[in-house]
Amino acid sequence: MTNQHLRSDLKDFWEETIKDWDANRHGANKKAMPLLYRLTHTPSAAVRFRKHVVLEHLKEHVKGKRVIELGCGTGRISQQIIECGAISYLGYDIADNAVAMAQQSIEDSSTDGRIRFQQSDIGELPPLDADFIFSMGLFPWLKDEQINHLFAISGKADFLHTSNERGLNLRQKLRGLHQRLTGTEKYQVTLRNADIIFNTAQHHGWKHLYVFRHKNLATLSCLSSLPFPDHLGTQKLFGTSPIN
Repeated sequence: MTNQHLRSDLKDFWEETIKDWDANRHGANKKAMPLLYRLTHTPSAAVRFRKHVVLEHLKEHVKGKRVIELGCGTGRISQQIIECGAISYLGYDIADNAVAMAQQSIEDSSTDGRIRFQQSDIGELPPLDADFIFSMGLFPWLKDEQINHLFAISGKADFLHTSNERGLNLRQKLRGLHQRLTGTEKYQVTLRNADIIFNTAQHHGWKHLYVFRHKNLATLSCLSSLPFPDHLGTQKLFGTSPIN
């Protein structure tokens, strides 16, 4: 299967599912998700706590900065990022439907053009002109070469990305078993621990990586070039401590 075919399939997948996924994961959909989904996917509570961690981190680091979000989905936190003091926000997503929903969400806002959205595949993006780049939930959907490209086009911009880590987790085992037996899910997310992502970042000049884990994140982790706020809890530093 060619890379072009894979990109096309992934775009089609998100075009079809973004609306329901967004509603289910962020609590707008009051209808309970199927039991099998709840047993085999990351809990929605963990996804919402990840959003809390990301926003707390951004509050500390984006004031006066140009911010880019990769895999922005429906742009749920774009206005909050501007409220945190960012001078601009640009969100990229592979799905046209996601971009349309994101643009609709800011129609009545008073952001004076500081928020924009564009459709693009990660692998087709040129070098990014930003001070801070982040993503939530994007990495598990990317191939290794796409993550490498992401760091290559990010330059020296500070970053925050999240990952699904591999562990001794019944939920992960059930999901993998279900995928193998039924083939009902087109895409199997890739589980990557922080050290794997740090190795990729090192190839692009980063000598350190802050990693935040928490019981409320389940198997999710948050990884950044900048330290997380102390009030969130303990974090781990990979590599050498940066000079303040």
